[in-house]
Amino acid sequence: MTNVPGAGFVALLGAAAVALALPLLAGVGLLVAKLTGRRLLPTLLAVHALAVVVGIASLWSGTNPGTPDLSLAAAFGLARFTLGGILVGLLVALVFEGGPIALGALATVLLRETGSARAVWCATTGYAAGGIGGALAGLLLTGNVLGAVLGALLAVPGALFGVVVDATATRFDRSGSVA
Repeated sequence: MTNVPGAGFVALLGAAAVALALPLLAGVGLLVAKLTGRRLLPTLLAVHALAVVVGIASLWSGTNPGTPDLSLAAAFGLARFTLGGILVGLLVALVFEGGPIALGALATVLLRETGSARAVWCATTGYAAGGIGGALAGLLLTGNVLGAVLGALLAVPGALFGVVVDATATRFDRSGSVA
């Protein structure tokens, strides 16, 4: 008997990490897009790709302390692994973050008759707020990471509440202009 985790356990840890990371990255993407004035979707892609690169760099630097000399073949292998990681990371984000955000944006467009760009902002805001808020609430209520992971799953219904985010933002926009 060994202490090596099986493939199922590793997949479960990966799913937990994705559930915690995607809402946080969506929130960072919203903040970066707002501060830089750039469009949201390209900013989300860049933030997610940068997060994968940082993760791979920290994994590589943690296994190779110092700065050893890389051969050309090793550098090429690391670049290929990084590119593959970016592609897989963006695909995971597309499915597990983009799907709920797209449904939330569609619901916002249909129910609130708002533009698609604003609907995506509202659904992404709901996704980030639901996931981050759910993770914090789960962590505070249970005191363990499992509670945070389960709370982070509230990102999906949070994205569907983009309609509520749009209604609230519209109400505050109108009340601010009247006063």
